[in-house]
Amino acid sequence: MQLATVIENRVKASDLLEDFKKHPVIQGLIKGGESVEYSAHLIPVTGLKVLPLLAKDGILITGDAAGLVLGTGLILEGANFAMASGIAAAETVIKAREKGNYTQATLGHYEELLRKGFVLKELQTFKKAPAFLENKRIYTTYPEMACDMAMKIFENDGTLRKGTFKTLRDSMKGRISMWQLFADALRAKESL
Repeated sequence: MQLATVIENRVKASDLLEDFKKHPVIQGLIKGGESVEYSAHLIPVTGLKVLPLLAKDGILITGDAAGLVLGTGLILEGANFAMASGIAAAETVIKAREKGNYTQATLGHYEELLRKGFVLKELQTFKKAPAFLENKRIYTTYPEMACDMAMKIFENDGTLRKGTFKTLRDSMKGRISMWQLFADALRAKESL
């Protein structure tokens, strides 16, 4: 469920967890278990377009507070970004302390270090991913099609099965056009 949908429908994080625990596959895994502690927070997957100013006079912003999280739909990565930005911030503070200068000009070294390392380079590589992941078909249409295709390909009721491309076309009927599929595939190629 996307954040916008959660907000729009006023869904609580605890309700999402309870719904997750009610899923038949999950129920079998946690049967007899007891929740001892629960904690959650939103993970900001915003990309480069929405990064805040990372350094101001006397302030450095690191980790997910700075939006230094990589979400591509396949991965959600942030702990290593937080550590790398923390190291860059520490090196910057050491340099600022040696100079006795904590102005934005001196603390700007922090962003230089992030640009030299992997953090901002990876965010740059996947800069189109957040916008691409706004496509609702990724969370509804394509999983439905994949399940439908898998059923048609692997189910054997004794009748002759169709070829894979014909099965794909049948699974697309009423869900998506070939042009939409092609356009989404092109956007995926550019974004991921």
